[in-house]
Amino acid sequence: VSILEKTHGENCQQIDDHLKIKLQFQNKEENFKDELKTIQKLYAVAVKQNGENSIYAAEKLNMEADCLIRLGKFKEAEVACTKALKICRTEMSHENPKLISTCRRLALIYSNLQKPDAAEQLLIEAKGYAAHNALNEDLHEEILKMLCSQYMALGSYKKAEINLLELLKI
Repeated sequence: VSILEKTHGENCQQIDDHLKIKLQFQNKEENFKDELKTIQKLYAVAVKQNGENSIYAAEKLNMEADCLIRLGKFKEAEVACTKALKICRTEMSHENPKLISTCRRLALIYSNLQKPDAAEQLLIEAKGYAAHNALNEDLHEEILKMLCSQYMALGSYKKAEINLLELLKI
């Protein structure tokens, strides 16, 4: 929100959208805490059944990261999602939508932690993976939109334009 305010002013529609989402999460925080405990239990079971480097463990780590994001615990989400990404990179093909989604998720976390360079690198990685398979077109579009938003917020309009043109081709 602070980056959007600096770039586009306080009346930017995206700021309003982000604040509405934040409010929704704050209203339901107790449910997310219970959900987190359940996910952590599911992760423990997945590790016992399939090992800590299994795709099942990565799936549960991604679920944990999503829940932590909703709780606003981005540093903890970063840890879970980084573990998941490490597994996905070694255990999945580059065209796997779960690998692409994990990159996207960690980029979102980095954006919230004010680490724009790290977010950009992961979005570029995800874009590369998504571009190689027509089945991932929706993910490819989503990643391009995220890159455009990131570049616009940072004032990198040339980079935003390049990605917008790629999006238009799709």
